[in-house]
Amino acid sequence: MLSTPTNTPMSSRAAGKARAPDVGIRARISAAQKAHAGAHFARPQRGSSTDDAAATHSTHSRRLSATLLVPHCVDLRPNEIREALNAKQMASLTKPVRKPHVRGRPNEQELHHGNVYVNWVRKGVLARMPHMSQKEVPAEQTTEYEATFDVLWAHVYEVDTLLPLYACWMTEDNIRQLIAITTVVKQQKTSMSTNSPRYFVDLEAMMAMIRAIQGVQQSIADAHRAQQRSAGADPSVP
Repeated sequence: MLSTPTNTPMSSRAAGKARAPDVGIRARISAAQKAHAGAHFARPQRGSSTDDAAATHSTHSRRLSATLLVPHCVDLRPNEIREALNAKQMASLTKPVRKPHVRGRPNEQELHHGNVYVNWVRKGVLARMPHMSQKEVPAEQTTEYEATFDVLWAHVYEVDTLLPLYACWMTEDNIRQLIAITTVVKQQKTSMSTNSPRYFVDLEAMMAMIRAIQGVQQSIADAHRAQQRSAGADPSVP
């Protein structure tokens, strides 16, 4: 059974390492990469009655470009291709995979190790999901639920491609929490597209997931601003 996520911040050292590859790229993200990312984002609907969800989405949008990492650390292949390759790898994994521990920027081999570890943990989460209790979403909460899910999905889509990188640096508890969140949310999205959707998370759990992801993002952003201040740079520049 999956427990409700808690907002456990990264240590300053881990956050600093996670944010380091962002330094210097800023506006160098190509138009093609932006278009690729934008094509797959599910945006919250305008006019939502959920003030918290709208505020969360606004914060996420402002932070989006700052959290994209250098190209070799991010898999920019179409989502369908990544998911198919990950599914094939999960099916081949039969033995436990140890979490990688990397100092500095990971190389290709280390990122591959991170991806294998992520898929091993994800496989365990998927194995437990059939035993999760189904949640009821009252009709009067449907609009709020869907708006909040759109915000959560935008966060998950951004974080999902970074999990192999985060696996190299983050503590095991924190990275396992992020992997569990992204796995459950992706399964929830698939279920919601069917004629008879099942709900694995309720509104309260979704808000907890959003806060957990934001906690990681905020820790990384704070560490980067601290680095800029120590280097004499303008901390207001993304």
